[in-house]
Amino acid sequence: MNKNITIINRAVLALVLSGLLQTPATMVSAAETCAASQTTVSNDVEHSDIFADKLMTRLKKKVTRSQIDRLQNAALRNLAQSILAGTYDTDYRVAEYECYLSYETLARQWDAPGKHYDQIAGVTGINIPAMSSQTIVVDGLPKDMKAELKTVAWYVGKVGQNFDGGFPEIKTYELKNGINTIDYDGEWNALAYICYYADEKPEKRPALKVHFVNGQVNGYLSPDKTNEEMMALCNKAPNRCMDVLSHKVHSIWTSKGLAQHCKSRDGKPGFRQYMNVLDSLVAWEHRQLGIEKYGRIPKNRTMAYVNYTYYMYQDGLGVSFHADQEPRVLDCRNIVETDDDAIWGLSHEWGHLHQMTPYFNWAGMGEVSNNLQAYYNIMKMGYRTSDKLKLWAPLRAQYLEDKGFSSGTVVSRQRKDAYADRDKFAYNTKLHAACQAMSDSLIAPSSSNPLRALAYSEVHDGALCPLIMMFNYFTENGVPDFAPDWYEALRQNDDRKGSQIEKKGKADKYELIASAQNNNANGKLAELRRRFPESCWVKDNYITEDHCDPWENSVPFIMNFIRKTSRVAGYNLMPYFERWGYLRQIALRIDDYGTKYYIMTPDMYNEFKADMDALVASGELKQMPEGMVEKISNSPDWFQPQPYFPN
Repeated sequence: MNKNITIINRAVLALVLSGLLQTPATMVSAAETCAASQTTVSNDVEHSDIFADKLMTRLKKKVTRSQIDRLQNAALRNLAQSILAGTYDTDYRVAEYECYLSYETLARQWDAPGKHYDQIAGVTGINIPAMSSQTIVVDGLPKDMKAELKTVAWYVGKVGQNFDGGFPEIKTYELKNGINTIDYDGEWNALAYICYYADEKPEKRPALKVHFVNGQVNGYLSPDKTNEEMMALCNKAPNRCMDVLSHKVHSIWTSKGLAQHCKSRDGKPGFRQYMNVLDSLVAWEHRQLGIEKYGRIPKNRTMAYVNYTYYMYQDGLGVSFHADQEPRVLDCRNIVETDDDAIWGLSHEWGHLHQMTPYFNWAGMGEVSNNLQAYYNIMKMGYRTSDKLKLWAPLRAQYLEDKGFSSGTVVSRQRKDAYADRDKFAYNTKLHAACQAMSDSLIAPSSSNPLRALAYSEVHDGALCPLIMMFNYFTENGVPDFAPDWYEALRQNDDRKGSQIEKKGKADKYELIASAQNNNANGKLAELRRRFPESCWVKDNYITEDHCDPWENSVPFIMNFIRKTSRVAGYNLMPYFERWGYLRQIALRIDDYGTKYYIMTPDMYNEFKADMDALVASGELKQMPEGMVEKISNSPDWFQPQPYFPN
């Protein structure tokens, strides 16, 4: 008896633009179709008379052609006839797919909500022709687990340059043990992916066995093949696109583009070298982020894919380059030796997947904190020049020397907007007053009024330079794990005792303040009130159960970050962050993938300064000596030798 199951897919489409250098857009999701799709499961007992295994890859002994001819299912009848004739090839059609940790769970573990690694991890190498019916046999799916087939038409017949082209078309079908008949109604060929995830201990789950009965083989590129074998796959692929499955990256490019442009540094076919380059970029990000040091490297891969609608962006699937960029981004000589912007772009977009919101992705940091990974990777690639490196000198002049702001006549749009939005904070007298004080919206000279001088977010990349200089200085001066430790400390922020990396014992006051502002994560507001009743954050009700939206105020996350990096470095870094505009007593409305605010009152500042001074008085931190702010701010770039990538 046949049992019909109809799966209706939900539509997803989100387009968000950014203005970062040559990386103008991020966070644009692919479209997932709303069309109804059918999965039919059959358990016809006749099949068991013919096939010797549940996956239907072998015939029973003494099965005859006449028996096979009486099979009612045409697809299975053709399968059995091919097996009997010895002509059936199981390569790619029959495979096992391991269970992966849910990409949503991984994002939570990394404190990177909504930042997803590969969501179509089970690369099959099977092409699904347009408007076709497919028979898929599944075995080994546990009763408490879910598995899906996703078909992705990477090309849907449109080419654009301003988000007016064709986004990938995704259709989803639920899979069950037994025979699944898929009626694919897409108008373009699609590649097939098995999606099999668990929220915990995926390694304890059995591999899923899948048989695409008479599936059309497209193949995929992987390190277990030679460059010659991979070239042959590209040249004969029936699909316009081809999966490339390396150890840390799942990427999809055009089959023709791979064949023509994926060259090694010596001009030969370079598929293996290219996979090594992409894997290295992700491995380097893991290293800087402390994911390697603290044993958090997942089996999950990150992702990149070709699009037909915009130059470069990062969306709900992964990093994406327009098809016309393939000659540039597939050539190993170009990306390793010449095109630092391509390395920056890939690393910047993958860096979005690692952003810890809001602990290191507060207001104004949406296109900044991920650039630490971009910088790290162009240094690791051995680049000595870059347009990005030219930013440091003008930024130093603006923040350290008042260049362009010494007159006190420059109007800040962010301050003006905070003043306009002052009534949003009518619930708190002091927050409202801080916004009200921005009525003139002028940026004061740091020489005369440093507390109202240029803020970190008021100049493009103003927040980036001091972070890179600080990373360079301490990494090269006695704290080689400076960045890995600060990232892990942030990941542990909401734990019961907070981070145990830069300190031991109870949660720090500013960990509690940050957790409380972060939607009262793990109920930390109650502990803050109990342990620090005299804090202005408690007495003045800056954070309450009704007002704990992280975007209402980024100050808690900045203070927490300063506190943690100071402890990792061993110095009170407050003077450094003050010089670079992170601790101004002002109000800002910052448009950064939504409307966000920074509001620092005098009592917030004074309490934080007293708490940082107390760490120096206790001997836990050293005071920065005269000239150290300038020394850190002028750190030389972190140049590294050019690496070797085998082919």
